[in-house]
Amino acid sequence: ALGVFGTGIAFVMMTSLAARVGSTRASVLTYAEAVVALGLGVLIRHDRVRGLEIAGCAVILWGAWLAGRADRPAS
Repeated sequence: ALGVFGTGIAFVMMTSLAARVGSTRASVLTYAEAVVALGLGVLIRHDRVRGLEIAGCAVILWGAWLAGRADRPAS
């Protein structure tokens, strides 16, 4: 039940987000999964974080910013 309801709620929220901002910008949300997973691993499992993992999160967030920014017309 937890999986069904959690997935259902996430599906409804993602659909409403895609309707508001567009599918391309809504899909950028999936980039955050790796960053959240790293943070939860540190908080809950007390995992060690190495410099390469921090750099990877920075690359992910930079890519999400690039993909999610609004298109601006060329002048």
